[in-house]
Amino acid sequence: MPPLSRVKAACTFHDRVNLLALPVLGTLAAAGLFGLYSATKVTNMFVMYIVADALWIWVEPDALPSLPQVVMAHHLVTIVLLIFPLRHPEFAHFTCWDGIVEINTFFLIARRQWKAQRKFMNYCYWATFLPMRLVLYPYLFFRFWFALEGFGLERIAVAICQFLLCGFNGAMIYASAMRRIRRVSSRDDLWGLANLTPATPQEKAAYKEDKAREQAANSHNFLQSQSQDKASCKQSQTQPVVITAQAGY
Repeated sequence: MPPLSRVKAACTFHDRVNLLALPVLGTLAAAGLFGLYSATKVTNMFVMYIVADALWIWVEPDALPSLPQVVMAHHLVTIVLLIFPLRHPEFAHFTCWDGIVEINTFFLIARRQWKAQRKFMNYCYWATFLPMRLVLYPYLFFRFWFALEGFGLERIAVAICQFLLCGFNGAMIYASAMRRIRRVSSRDDLWGLANLTPATPQEKAAYKEDKAREQAANSHNFLQSQSQDKASCKQSQTQPVVITAQAGY
């Protein structure tokens, strides 16, 4: 296992590269939707980026903080999906629709790396996550399906890939919820995924006092139970033992 410092350095370097690349990709994807930039060029750029990032993760799995296999699977699905607009440039604008989600990915990484702006980046992350990943992507699944009527197996492949990407987005919010639940050790809002309503210092102090009283009560009950057990044992030792024999016939 590589040293922790090396793992952290690999992840930080990968994040910093993506903090430069993702705003460019997201902006060009948005520009492509409005006809301000060639959607075909956007598709080519996304192919190069996804392939390069997949190779990077394959060579250096520590470039990600967790689940490199899942991200690799995501990249492979994305590459398969991008084959269609590569083969049919008239549908390159589909890349732009899917590609604007990289704006959300940027906020995900920025939240992790820019500690001073973490709270603001967290708001931006969830403000873009919900409409892009949980609304736009499911919509695009149906949009692609109806738009590609007559493309046979390619239509099915595109639909499957888009469905898998929707599943990946669902897994992301599930993982975030599980991490949030595990981190809850005070009276923070259990479902406040964006940490919108953190507990006040007074509430946290009250919670700690409650926990201390609970632990003291548990300790008292345990000692009392131990004392009762000892008394019962001592009483049983002082009682005379009477042995009776039953006559047999």
